[in-house]
Amino acid sequence: MVRKKRVPYRTPKKVRGSETVIEGRKPRRWKQGTVVNREIKKLQRRTDLLIPHAPFCRIVRRIAEDNREGIRFKAEALRALHEGSEAYVVELLQKAYALTTLQGQQMLQTRHLYAAMKIMS
Repeated sequence: MVRKKRVPYRTPKKVRGSETVIEGRKPRRWKQGTVVNREIKKLQRRTDLLIPHAPFCRIVRRIAEDNREGIRFKAEALRALHEGSEAYVVELLQKAYALTTLQGQQMLQTRHLYAAMKIMS
C-alpha cells in the first residue's frame, strides 16, 4: 500500500484590522520593539513633511492673527516656515534622545526635551 502525500489543510484567513488571522491560531505576535523599529525605518525613508500642511497653516495664521490683524502669507513663506519648524522639532528630538541614551535609559521623558531645548538655545 502506497501512502499518499498529505497536504495540511489551512482554514480560510480572516482579516482583523491590520492583522491577518488564520482561524484556530493566535494572531502573530512580534517581539518587543520590532514593529516600532519597522515604523521608524519607514518614516526615515520618507522625504515629505510629517506635520499635515492644512493644520500647520491654520496654527500659523491663528498665531499671526493674535499678534497683528489682517496679516497675509505667501505660499512659499508658509512652506519655508513648515520646513524650518519640522527641522527644529526633528533636531530637538534627536538631541533629547541622545541625552536619554547617555543616561542609560530607553524611554524619552519630558526632562530630556527640556534639557535639549536649553542646549539648543
